[in-house]
Amino acid sequence: MRGRKRLTLSEDEINKKQEKRILQNRINKSNQRIRDKNKKNIPNSLTREQREKEYIENLIIFFNTYEFDIHFTGTFNPKNTKKISLQSLKSYTDKFIQLLIHENIIEYGLVFLDTGENDNNHTHVVMKSKENIKNIHNLIKSKWMLGNNVNVKDIVTEEHKLNTIKYCVKKMENTYNRNRIKLDSWTFVKK
Repeated sequence: MRGRKRLTLSEDEINKKQEKRILQNRINKSNQRIRDKNKKNIPNSLTREQREKEYIENLIIFFNTYEFDIHFTGTFNPKNTKKISLQSLKSYTDKFIQLLIHENIIEYGLVFLDTGENDNNHTHVVMKSKENIKNIHNLIKSKWMLGNNVNVKDIVTEEHKLNTIKYCVKKMENTYNRNRIKLDSWTFVKK
């Protein structure tokens, strides 16, 4: 027999894999409904740039209705490793948010990816924390395993929340326009 031995999964492992896939499909469909809802009222008569600008404004208005209270920035910076792709970072960040939700640390999170200066890929997440969690900043930092360059800040006022969402969307817009990738690469994860 040539090649690697075929991997056999136990019944429990198969069930966990199916549950994980079901959860990811639910998140993807929910995000697609949000995208469709925000694109629905944009007239086709506008230019592409005008439609994108209108879509971004609708996105900001839509997510401003949520009660975000924490802004997290996580950067990938382990030693002796090349930079991480945006897709890998998105996948890891989605799992990071799901872990925080599963452990009852946060209620939901909105993820934006950013390619900073020096092509340093990192993620911005605005999230709603659970009530009565002590030392939540250190708890969230301890769950991020892609490096120790993380920043957790409280969102204090409604204006601060709106400005944080605008900032994250602007960073996403700059990243995706430069790399010519679709603007729809944000993810909203909730239970």
